[in-house]
Amino acid sequence: MKTTPAKRRFPERPDSRSRLTAAILWYAVLDTAGMVLFATGVTWFMRGAPLFIPGFPASAFGAGAAVTGGLLLIGWTGAHMLTAKFRRPGDKAGARGRSDVKGRGIVR
Repeated sequence: MKTTPAKRRFPERPDSRSRLTAAILWYAVLDTAGMVLFATGVTWFMRGAPLFIPGFPASAFGAGAAVTGGLLLIGWTGAHMLTAKFRRPGDKAGARGRSDVKGRGIVR
């Protein structure tokens, strides 16, 4: 029985690690801001005192808005980071598919 070389059995794959782009860095900064906003609201609910900025949030409504806004910002940036990571090299940043005339699906 003839054995094949290791390179034939396990071909080299291109580097699958994603590179840090300006868009991903920007989403990471916004994600951090969302986490700080979320932590500020939760801290006010737990201790009744603000976390970083004196006087913010000043009420339960402000703390609830901070928690809600922080969670929304975290979810939005997380979705965009995943989209940016799995985007194919030829895709444009804002490109979306369009339906063709006969309705057979999406044409890119």
